[in-house]
Amino acid sequence: MWVWDAAGKKQKLYFFTSLDLPAQRILELYGYRWNIETDLRSLKCEVRLHMLTAKSKDMVEKELVLGVAAYNLTRAAIHEAAALEVSPRQFSFSMARDTLNAFLPRFAAARSEEERQQITEQMHRAMSRCRLPRRRKRRPSTPREIWGSPCPFPKRKVSQIPEAARKSRITQGAKTAKQRVA
Repeated sequence: MWVWDAAGKKQKLYFFTSLDLPAQRILELYGYRWNIETDLRSLKCEVRLHMLTAKSKDMVEKELVLGVAAYNLTRAAIHEAAALEVSPRQFSFSMARDTLNAFLPRFAAARSEEERQQITEQMHRAMSRCRLPRRRKRRPSTPREIWGSPCPFPKRKVSQIPEAARKSRITQGAKTAKQRVA
């Protein structure tokens, strides 16, 4: 299938699938993949689900459920703030999350439904300023960031050699290295 990229260049795409659908429909489904990737990135990074701290199975389940609930709450607030002006995908997830967190104490302190409604409208106005910047030029793609995994082994113990003896060993090693080079 031939498609045009963001720069306007014509490119040929090959799709290998077991789906019995027309090529245009497969292309449309493939386009949803980007949203799925960004949602998973938000769940891992922004909601901090990349590293679970729980030890038991029950606590891991609770941590996952609460993380997904926080993600869904933020996405729902973004969707309401978009209010048919722009696509909800044009909002910064982390800025929207921070805005929501800033308004949560006010929601908790609200005494009436009218007061909650006013706070919601104020939050939506504040969240409408959380849009991602419009980029004019396409930036070059960079490789994915590789996250370091925590080391399961204990740290190396510090040497018990006195400080003066350690320094003299370092200077002796440097002298012998200079002699080898010369």
